[in-house]
Amino acid sequence: MPYTMKGLILLLVLPGSLLAQVQRSVDPVVSKDYLNLIGKDRSLRHADSSRSASEVLLHSPGANKIYDSRYISDFRHISELRIRNGYVTPYLSPRNILQLTGTLGSTVELKTVNRLPAVQQYYAQGRSNNGALQWRGAETGEMFSYGPALRSLEFDGAAYPYDPNGKLVSAGSGNGTPAKNYHHSIFRPGLLVSTSLDLNGVVKKMDVKKMALELKLEHTNENTVIRNNDNQSKNLSTRWMYYMKRFTLDVGYKYRDQHLSNTNRNGFFNRTFQQYLLTPASFDNAYTKLSYRAWADNPLSLLKNNDNNFFGWQHNAGMKLNYQGKKLEAAIEQSGEYAWQNATEAYKPGTSGFPDGILTRRTARDLNYGVNTHLTYKKQLKVWSDDHIDFTLRHILSVASSMIQYSSPETKYNYQRTVNELLLQVPVYFAISNDIDAKVELANRAYLSNTASRQDYWLPAINANVWVKPLYSSWRMRFFSMLNYYDHELPVNKSLAYLNLLRYNTFEAGHYFPVTEVAGYDRVNPVRTREWSMGTELTRQRFVFQVNAFNKFVKGDVFPLYDNANWVLRNLADHRTSGYELLFGISERNWGKRLQYNGNISYSAYRNKVINVADGMDYTPIAGFKDVNKAVIEGQPLGAIVGSTYRRNAAGQLVIGPDGFPMADKAGIIGNPIPDFILKHSSRITYRNWIFQAALEWKKGGDTWNGTQAMLDYYGRSASSGTERNVTGYVFEGVTEDGHPNTKPVTFYDPAKPLEDNRWVRYGPGGIAEAYIRKADYLRLQSVQLSYTWRFRKYLQELRLTGYVNNLLLWTPYNGVDPSQLLFDQPNSAGLDFFNLPSVKTFGCNALIKF
Repeated sequence: MPYTMKGLILLLVLPGSLLAQVQRSVDPVVSKDYLNLIGKDRSLRHADSSRSASEVLLHSPGANKIYDSRYISDFRHISELRIRNGYVTPYLSPRNILQLTGTLGSTVELKTVNRLPAVQQYYAQGRSNNGALQWRGAETGEMFSYGPALRSLEFDGAAYPYDPNGKLVSAGSGNGTPAKNYHHSIFRPGLLVSTSLDLNGVVKKMDVKKMALELKLEHTNENTVIRNNDNQSKNLSTRWMYYMKRFTLDVGYKYRDQHLSNTNRNGFFNRTFQQYLLTPASFDNAYTKLSYRAWADNPLSLLKNNDNNFFGWQHNAGMKLNYQGKKLEAAIEQSGEYAWQNATEAYKPGTSGFPDGILTRRTARDLNYGVNTHLTYKKQLKVWSDDHIDFTLRHILSVASSMIQYSSPETKYNYQRTVNELLLQVPVYFAISNDIDAKVELANRAYLSNTASRQDYWLPAINANVWVKPLYSSWRMRFFSMLNYYDHELPVNKSLAYLNLLRYNTFEAGHYFPVTEVAGYDRVNPVRTREWSMGTELTRQRFVFQVNAFNKFVKGDVFPLYDNANWVLRNLADHRTSGYELLFGISERNWGKRLQYNGNISYSAYRNKVINVADGMDYTPIAGFKDVNKAVIEGQPLGAIVGSTYRRNAAGQLVIGPDGFPMADKAGIIGNPIPDFILKHSSRITYRNWIFQAALEWKKGGDTWNGTQAMLDYYGRSASSGTERNVTGYVFEGVTEDGHPNTKPVTFYDPAKPLEDNRWVRYGPGGIAEAYIRKADYLRLQSVQLSYTWRFRKYLQELRLTGYVNNLLLWTPYNGVDPSQLLFDQPNSAGLDFFNLPSVKTFGCNALIKF
């Protein structure tokens, strides 16, 4: 047999000999052919002739390549035998192993609206006439609900375009069919169904990760709580990571698209909600497309018959290359975003505020690109073994481009910004003693922007942490402090068109249709912020207590101004915010072997004050309406609420007019939206395979202007106007104009007098804003969740079922919707309520399978 054939047979048989179970010691069999093959100077040697050939291999100098006979298997083949100094060393060639895991999830949510403003359903559309209350139908253009009680009316049965039962007449003079109390809600139970799939793959070689893959897919369909409004979204994301000896490459991509029946960018939903609440109880919105009066809206028709739609998609891609050496670390990260939106926003002819109708197609395109590069050098100090200092140089490039275009009026806005940030960071890690470690970091940032009128090269920062860890104690303490200066600008891809609402009074809100954007983002200084904080953290076993205080000073904050039919940006004000937070937590506290508890409670409070305002810019509104808004006022909290007030004397007493009602005065500060404090608590209880979680929040204090209540009062649709309109002989507390105590009794709604003289109509739409400032305290059960997990040992690893309720309970003295809701969903509008949409209560169930 040729020597090559003999060698091949030997290599084929050798793995089997290694896998054989050795029961007793035998002498190795060494043939003459084998000795001839390896040569005289490469003979097989071993010190103990009682050991087998496999033991010789396992105890050879190459044994550290094998570790254990268990590793010699079908998955780890011997690819090569090397002989050195008479010893045979086997080398393994393991295969790449792919491990796949994933999750498949499905979520179903039922949603209902939370609390709504209380309205009266007892009085018909109409007003007083010659001392009597009279029903007045939609054909009269009547807008008030100060007519007679519904129980005193019946239908006449005649043909009538607004009601199939005919017109309303006094009981006894019609066909005997009593008047109906109509209540056709614009809300419905909402339903959301979402399905997701996550796949994760890892490629390993010799238990060393070489590559990782991720793929996530999600599809969501939602019928919202508002009728005729359906949303759909799709999400896809993928990620690929490749691991080399010192390098890691990370590449990712995300895609998202959305289809919406309507958007609320122009306050469409708020308009619908307003018209729903203002519709008289005697008018049937479901019978006709017409509205209860000229230049009002039928809310159901607004939702059914419109040309509104929205479609948008977004692509995100990124790549990161990281190098990790013993002393040197470097990384470069690139990211890109391309987002596009196309929306049709329209009101048909006859819509309140738009007698000829209006339609515009709004297109928005955003392009963003960023590069984050850093280089870190680590230097070991010679004091203690763990002491070292890092030097990090970082460069951040951000390029943003945004385009917004309207078809009517035909306008186009283009914004572009390029920002370069240079950052030098020098953290030092050292041990003060055996029980005390510390870290001190010094840094400086340079901010360079093409839209800023000033470039900043000196933005220092210092950060210090001290850890106290006594060797023989369960106590641990951390002290920390930070001082940081940084610049920022308003993002160019966040539309400011919502500020057009500031051009209208509350009673003109129906004319709001935002098609004017800010003229540009240049010619202003970047906003400089100085932020300081300090605190301590104390832990003992599973308990933690943390105290943190902070102070933030913002110089030259930027706000928009409406000037010569354009919105322009200006550096208007300096303001300071200071506050503190207390936190107490328990981590994995065990009772017995199966019951475990995690939880924390936090208490936070803050105060804000405007330090300086640019000349002539005091009382500049920043959110809301022309007559009621949040404003920048020197010496007051940022966003103090401004509106009409009652007239008062020097002692602060109400001045009562000759007619017995309080007198109106000019606008002034009427409220502060900042809460006194916020208390939060969350808990997690685990028992066997059960997990229970709950979160609670209490907000104390903070003012809100209830413009919804004011408008409902004016039109006679509020519950309070319904119960109080029959009040007589009421004396307002205050003084007359000559300083004497007021003693004149009044009737809130006297049919013998004109409608304009009653308590609520006399002050005009919206009333006196001061009278509608309310406390916005609330106690909210934010979420409750219960889940059970089944675990398996085969291809299916885990099945988890979860039931949850969000925003379950809300206790508040506020007599409107959830006081945390925002005005027209606009940012910075907390504290203003003008037909704000109600919050949503969610009942959900989720099933998640891990494999």
